[in-house]
Amino acid sequence: MTFTASSGTYFWSNGYAWGNCFVKRSPRGTHVELSVLHGHLTLSRFSLQDYGSSRFKDDLTIPAGCESQFEILPVPAAEHEKAGQPS
Repeated sequence: MTFTASSGTYFWSNGYAWGNCFVKRSPRGTHVELSVLHGHLTLSRFSLQDYGSSRFKDDLTIPAGCESQFEILPVPAAEHEKAGQPS
């Protein structure tokens, strides 16, 4: 699942479940709160576009009515360039 790295609250839907994603940038990283309002969501990775990502050791499963909170750290611009992505 990928969202913009801009701070804000975003609606998401994958066709089977839906919910909200709250993104809050700070100088040290970005705080994410991912909630499920209907269905359940299972993720192996969460990314913020042109910023960074988190790969979960075990898949992250969030049932309806629950949320998960985690931090995404920025990837240095040089690593974006190595991956063929503009910084």
